Amino acid sequence: MTTEGLSPGTLRDALTDVGVELTAGETAGYVEFESNLNLNALAIGLGLENIEYEPERFPGLIYHVDQPMTTAVLFANGVIATVDGIDEQTVTDAILTVIERGEELGLIEIDSTPPVNVTVESIPVADILEIGG
Repeated sequence: MTTEGLSPGTLRDALTDVGVELTAGETAGYVEFESNLNLNALAIGLGLENIEYEPERFPGLIYHVDQPMTTAVLFANGVIATVDGIDEQTVTDAILTVIERGEELGLIEIDSTPPVNVTVESIPVADILEIGG
């Protein structure tokens, strides 16, 4: 598992640097699974109209969740994060929505869902983005 953390602000900046439009919220949170996520399969299953996935430009799958309206970022190391929730409940609901949709596709095991960490200072994806926190 990834051990290096990245601040939500740094992740937010990395997303906007590649042209991702975030909502106005700034509450961050994440969940970290013990197994990797298949981003290619998730990109197809979640629907191309709601995702941005160009691994050569950005290493995460960007998923624009419609209810609640926020942006989730899925990483191959098993981390699902959001950095633009309006509050802790929005962050939790958005991440759980992604997990439920992944479970419906058979790509995420809902029985193994770890707790959602909200209002965080660090998200464990620094080594994936290869930038400091």
